[in-house]
Amino acid sequence: MFWDQAWLAFAVFFETAQWFVFPIAILAGLALLPRRRVFLQSLVLTTFAAFALKLFFQQDRPCVVEQALVACPPDFGLPSIHSALSGVFIMASLGTRYAWVVVPIGMLVAYSRIFLNVHSTEQVIAGFALAAIAYLATWLHVQRAQEKKK
Repeated sequence: MFWDQAWLAFAVFFETAQWFVFPIAILAGLALLPRRRVFLQSLVLTTFAAFALKLFFQQDRPCVVEQALVACPPDFGLPSIHSALSGVFIMASLGTRYAWVVVPIGMLVAYSRIFLNVHSTEQVIAGFALAAIAYLATWLHVQRAQEKKK
């Protein structure tokens, strides 16, 4: 019972406090993560791509059919932007001493979307896939640009 309530509190916190938590997380990422340029550019790319994909696919959220634990967001569900942005943080933290904190929190944020019934498993996985593609594409672009400068 306690863990159910704790999990619900965590999930609702990341749903309702996203506009407070996300800017702080970005600032922490810029201060602590080694590949700052790749991190920031992939966040921007992922955000724009996720909104564009939502409009392209126009896939409803599961809470349109079944009751969610929070208010059902009015936009489409595919891909999950929470999962996509969490995925960027995870990718950026890999190979750093911060990964042991960032990876579990990112996974919990993504799972919270399923738990709250505002995204399906497929929508969350699509968010992670988008993040991985955007991060790797940005990393390759930055690497090529640095090589051309040499």
